[in-house]
Amino acid sequence: MAVFAHWMRVVGEWIVRPFDYAGGLLGLTIFSVLSGIGMLWVMGKTTDQKGMEKAREQMAAATYEIRIFLDSPGRVLRAQLRLIRWNAHYVACLLPALLILMGPLLLLYMPLDARFGWEPIQPGQDTLIMVDFHEGTNGAKLEVDEEKCSGVQVTAPPLYVAEESRVYLRAKITDGQEHTLGVRLGEYRITKTVSGTNAAGFVSPERASGISHLWAIGLENPIAIESGIQEVEVQHQPRNLDIFGVPMPWWFYWLVVSLVAAFALRGPMGVVL
Repeated sequence: MAVFAHWMRVVGEWIVRPFDYAGGLLGLTIFSVLSGIGMLWVMGKTTDQKGMEKAREQMAAATYEIRIFLDSPGRVLRAQLRLIRWNAHYVACLLPALLILMGPLLLLYMPLDARFGWEPIQPGQDTLIMVDFHEGTNGAKLEVDEEKCSGVQVTAPPLYVAEESRVYLRAKITDGQEHTLGVRLGEYRITKTVSGTNAAGFVSPERASGISHLWAIGLENPIAIESGIQEVEVQHQPRNLDIFGVPMPWWFYWLVVSLVAAFALRGPMGVVL
């Protein structure tokens, strides 16, 4: 399962990485437009297009009927029931496409979030680092591995909270580059990237083991399950894009641009939405 999670993450990274050459918001915009085209194509191939078109016509007819016959409660009620029924039919027609798209969208979300979703760590700023353990692992034995630490200064000793099966660390980086924190649990030595302001365009807030690696935010390799460590998380602050002076999360921008592209091209591609 861990190998499957790792290779799924690798595939997602291969898909997203070419857009890094355009850089920043331009790369995200191009990706979003192509996402909209891809989702539109899937919709056209996997949905009952005739059924969706009929549902839209029936919903429009029911809406007009409600407006025209407001003085006839019985007719308005029947029109409302038809509107609900055809709405349900429309959603049912969409379900196959939504189920097919759910996996790829989740897969692509993780590498995009590493690029656009989080602020890097400021040099000299105290940062909280959390280490979670698998069930049955004694996290009290976790130690900072000074030999594996590069540019990271641990400013408080590890604090183990048995009820949470978690160790808390406080650390800071010496400059804006990408640095490494090292921890040791028994014979296992685990490292975690800490991304500063001059890092290579993305941050890695999380590094996980097993199936958890599939949805961990970051680009690092999975942690060996045998180590007993489930996840190492660096607490980064959420980041918003500035779109014409309006702050918004990157995923909202992705969604809006994808939908605009899909609606703009539904006619030329012959897809009913």
